[in-house]
Amino acid sequence: MFREVRFPDDISRGARGGPERRTQIVELASGDEERNASWANSRRRYDVAYGIRRADDLAAVVAFFEARNGRLYGFRFKDWADWKSCLPSQTPAATD
Repeated sequence: MFREVRFPDDISRGARGGPERRTQIVELASGDEERNASWANSRRRYDVAYGIRRADDLAAVVAFFEARNGRLYGFRFKDWADWKSCLPSQTPAATD
Protein backbone atom coordinates (compact mmCIF):
# COMPACT_ATOMS: atom_id res chain seq x y z
CA MET A 1 0.00 0.00 0.00
CA PHE A 2 1.11 3.54 -0.68
CA ARG A 3 0.21 6.97 0.70
CA GLU A 4 0.77 10.15 -1.31
CA VAL A 5 2.79 11.94 1.36
CA ARG A 6 6.49 12.85 1.41
CA PHE A 7 8.98 12.32 4.20
CA PRO A 8 10.11 15.70 5.68
CA ASP A 9 12.63 17.33 3.31
CA ASP A 10 14.69 18.94 6.07
CA ILE A 11 15.45 15.49 7.49
CA SER A 12 15.83 13.62 4.20
CA ARG A 13 18.45 16.15 3.10
CA GLY A 14 20.95 14.65 5.52
CA ALA A 15 20.11 11.01 4.77
CA ARG A 16 22.61 8.53 3.39
CA GLY A 17 21.81 5.59 1.18
CA GLY A 18 20.61 4.72 -2.27
CA PRO A 19 19.77 1.78 -4.50
CA GLU A 20 20.37 -1.81 -3.50
CA ARG A 21 19.77 -5.12 -5.23
CA ARG A 22 19.33 -8.62 -3.93
CA THR A 23 21.43 -11.14 -5.84
CA GLN A 24 22.05 -14.72 -4.80
CA ILE A 25 25.38 -16.24 -5.81
CA VAL A 26 25.70 -20.01 -5.77
CA GLU A 27 29.16 -21.55 -6.07
CA LEU A 28 29.02 -24.84 -7.96
CA ALA A 29 31.21 -27.88 -7.32
CA SER A 30 33.09 -27.06 -10.53
CA GLY A 31 34.09 -23.67 -9.11
CA ASP A 32 31.77 -21.79 -11.46
CA GLU A 33 29.12 -19.45 -10.12
CA GLU A 34 25.45 -19.04 -10.89
CA ARG A 35 23.76 -15.76 -10.07
CA ASN A 36 20.09 -15.07 -9.57
CA ALA A 37 18.50 -11.63 -9.18
CA SER A 38 15.76 -11.95 -6.57
CA TRP A 39 14.32 -8.52 -7.40
CA ALA A 40 13.49 -7.28 -10.91
CA ASN A 41 14.33 -3.68 -9.96
CA SER A 42 16.52 -2.04 -7.36
CA ARG A 43 15.07 -0.81 -4.09
CA ARG A 44 16.15 2.26 -2.17
CA ARG A 45 17.30 2.17 1.45
CA TYR A 46 18.22 5.26 3.45
CA ASP A 47 19.50 6.02 6.92
CA VAL A 48 17.91 9.28 8.10
CA ALA A 49 19.81 9.42 11.39
CA TYR A 50 22.24 11.90 9.82
CA GLY A 51 19.38 14.35 9.16
CA ILE A 52 18.15 14.28 12.77
CA ARG A 53 19.83 17.18 14.52
CA ARG A 54 17.37 18.09 17.28
CA ALA A 55 14.86 16.33 19.53
CA ASP A 56 12.06 17.91 17.44
CA ASP A 57 13.45 16.20 14.31
CA LEU A 58 13.34 12.84 16.05
CA ALA A 59 9.77 13.49 17.20
CA ALA A 60 8.79 14.32 13.59
CA VAL A 61 10.30 11.06 12.32
CA VAL A 62 8.54 9.02 15.01
CA ALA A 63 5.20 10.75 14.25
CA PHE A 64 5.69 10.13 10.51
CA PHE A 65 6.50 6.47 11.17
CA GLU A 66 3.44 6.04 13.41
CA ALA A 67 1.14 7.73 10.86
CA ARG A 68 2.20 5.10 8.28
CA ASN A 69 1.65 2.26 10.79
CA GLY A 70 5.33 1.40 10.67
CA ARG A 71 6.18 -0.20 7.34
CA LEU A 72 2.55 -0.84 6.35
CA TYR A 73 2.22 2.17 4.01
CA GLY A 74 4.80 3.38 1.53
CA PHE A 75 5.49 7.09 1.03
CA ARG A 76 7.55 9.44 -1.11
CA PHE A 77 11.15 10.19 -0.18
CA LYS A 78 13.27 12.81 -1.94
CA ASP A 79 16.74 11.56 -2.77
CA TRP A 80 18.74 14.78 -2.96
CA ALA A 81 21.37 13.12 -5.13
CA ASP A 82 18.86 11.66 -7.62
CA TRP A 83 15.65 13.65 -7.88
CA LYS A 84 15.58 14.63 -11.55
CA SER A 85 14.56 12.62 -14.59
CA CYS A 86 17.60 13.96 -16.46
CA LEU A 87 21.30 14.30 -15.63
CA PRO A 88 22.00 16.38 -12.49
CA SER A 89 23.58 19.20 -14.50
CA GLN A 90 20.62 19.49 -16.91
CA THR A 91 17.20 21.08 -16.66
CA PRO A 92 14.27 18.69 -17.00
CA ALA A 93 12.38 19.01 -20.28
CA ALA A 94 8.60 18.95 -20.68
CA THR A 95 8.87 15.37 -21.99
CA ASP A 96 10.67 14.07 -18.87
